[in-house]
Amino acid sequence: MRIRPGHIKVNQRDDGDESKCELVMDVVLKPKQSVDKLYEAIMTVQGIKRIDIN
Repeated sequence: MRIRPGHIKVNQRDDGDESKCELVMDVVLKPKQSVDKLYEAIMTVQGIKRIDIN
């Protein structure tokens, strides 16, 4: 399975105000990499509450 490059927008607050709390990364997963591992790595960043993959 090939996952195409995309943007991951990370909202670091629960109140819905994303204006100053976005971390946007361009991500390319190699065929053998797991999406779960990607989530796990991102969630280790302090304060992350939700991950949206577009």
